[in-house]
Formats: sequence, structure tokens, C-alpha cells
Amino acid sequence: VAALVDFHSQFSKGYRYNTDGTKDLLSNFLAPGYVLLSLGVDYKPVSGLAIFVSPITSRWTIVKDDSLSAKGDYGVTPGKKVRNEIGAFASITYLANLSKTITYNGRLDLFSDYENNPLNVDVMMNNMFTAKLSKVLTASLGLNLIYDHDVKLFGPNHDSPALQLQSIITVGLSVKF
Repeated sequence: VAALVDFHSQFSKGYRYNTDGTKDLLSNFLAPGYVLLSLGVDYKPVSGLAIFVSPITSRWTIVKDDSLSAKGDYGVTPGKKVRNEIGAFASITYLANLSKTITYNGRLDLFSDYENNPLNVDVMMNNMFTAKLSKVLTASLGLNLIYDHDVKLFGPNHDSPALQLQSIITVGLSVKF
């Protein structure tokens, strides 16, 4: 038996760049922000694999930005800043050493709102490959996928949900003191 508290947001503003050279604000810190509180079972059948399943989860979507909440972006009621959903949640985490220098860390989160279209499952998948290049130098390649039926910012009229992709490339120094 386990409890899970999870928080997701972004650090800075995100924009849609229009063909006429203008830009529209799409996101900001805590717009959206997601807080998840879940009680369930955490099963670890083998080393590196964890499966968390919860039949009762509360998820809050926060849209702190006034202009985005006024439009009802991210599924909040227009003018409101928070939306709460109760549903089922599952998370699968996998960590593997692919070689002496390369590791993979993946996480798949699935959430289904009991009250609003329970067959429309929200998906968040994070994938990170990390290579140790030397004693102090590492490089990482990440691919994150997000699908939330309530995020209707895409399509020709900007009113449809769609799969969102994020790729990350990093190079870092690791020094032990």
C-alpha cells in the first residue's frame, strides 16, 4: 500500500507563433500546473520496474494566468483557476542499464476521470536516455509525450486535443566534492 503526491508545471511562458508574426500565450508557470494525490498499491516485480495502481485519485489542474483561465484553457471552467477530477491512476516506472555507460529511465502515467469521459485516458510518458561520456561529462536525450483530452489548443481552430511532444538534449558536468 502506498501514497503518491505528484506535481507538474513548467518554468516559463510558452507561445504559439502565428504566420503574421504575432504570438499568443499558451502556457506559463502554474498555467497549467497539475497536482495529483493518490492512494494505491505499489508493486515491484523485478529490479528497475515499479507499477503503481490507484482506484482513487484526486487531480487538480491549476491555471493561475488570468488570460488563460478566462478562456477556460486546460479544462478549467472559464474564469476559474482550479479544476478537480476524481478518477483512477496508474504509473509504470522502468530504469535499466543498457550498457556500462548508458541508462534508460522511463515513466508512463495514465489517468481516467470517473465523471467526465472515463474512456478518454490522459497520458504522460517521459523517456530519458543518459550516457556517461567521461568521469565528469554526461549527455542526455529525452522525449516526453502528453495527451490530455481537456487541453484543446490544437487544430485549425485551436479547439482540439492533440498529442504534445517535447524533446530534450542536455550535456552536463558532474563533480563530487
